[in-house]
Amino acid sequence: MKIAILTIGLALANISFAGLNPSLKKEITEKVQLDLSQFEFDTHHENFVVVSFSIENFQIEILEIQGTSEILINMMTLELNNLKIDRLYSQGNIYNYKFVFKKL
Repeated sequence: MKIAILTIGLALANISFAGLNPSLKKEITEKVQLDLSQFEFDTHHENFVVVSFSIENFQIEILEIQGTSEILINMMTLELNNLKIDRLYSQGNIYNYKFVFKKL
């Protein structure tokens, strides 16, 4: 069973969009690896996590996180908190991502 993670930048005014920074989007998408083999997907609704974060000292600082499942939220929080960013990105910018999970 394969699980796909789709990352989409949300459009909010006066904020640095994750979708407008393709290198950051690519880096996070390549590094985030969740084992969702035991996760019960909701077949009638989208399974997602929305996270607002900044990058400080090559680490993701989660400012806010919401989603359709506490399990997904906890898994993404742990994964993002342990993620080391390789490149230097502008500190103080706020990025917004929506991670959509689909069963393939």
